[in-house]
Amino acid sequence: MKIAFYHPAMGGRPIGGAEIQIVKTKEYLERGGDEVYFLGDISRVAPGTDVVHAFKLESDWTYVLAGADMPRCPVVLSPIFWRDEQFER
Repeated sequence: MKIAFYHPAMGGRPIGGAEIQIVKTKEYLERGGDEVYFLGDISRVAPGTDVVHAFKLESDWTYVLAGADMPRCPVVLSPIFWRDEQFER
């Protein structure tokens, strides 16, 4: 199976819990024979991709997906929770 991983913070920011979860998920999927690649841009899904696995629920996530020019394939979401003081006010 060919799987595209999408997480906005995978672009060189410091590694935290979310990134560790993503890297470990990728490792285990590849051990099982799946091909996993990272998307820097949700609109760049490669032909032949079977599923897009997104991490972290962004407030504009549905708009990103709606506007993405990508092949019709299932999208899996693993929301990652983190405390954000702006939402606790």
